[in-house]
Amino acid sequence: MGDILRDNRRLLVFIMFSTLVMSIGFHFFYALTTYSQKIAMTREEITSNLAVEQAIQHIAVITVPIIGGTVWEVYGSRAPFLFGVGIVLIGLVLAQRMRTAAEPWPLATGGN
Repeated sequence: MGDILRDNRRLLVFIMFSTLVMSIGFHFFYALTTYSQKIAMTREEITSNLAVEQAIQHIAVITVPIIGGTVWEVYGSRAPFLFGVGIVLIGLVLAQRMRTAAEPWPLATGGN
């Protein structure tokens, strides 16, 4: 009886974690779309930028697990997570250096 209960708890934790990750990814897509609309000068820019973004995401979905698994096997279980922390820190530094316009583009305010 204890094994069944423990397995059900693991399944419940897995389902909750998967739902959380999917929710974060779903909201991340909307954040990218909103950001693209704010910085784009024309609607064609939005379309082309989102197409490139989707292509990059699909390439990453294939390559990142392979690289992560290889790093895990070669350097141990902590290495992929430390590598991820490094990537996040680099992204944070680069985001802080990003310049923003003093006024929003006309497209962001609803103009054509």
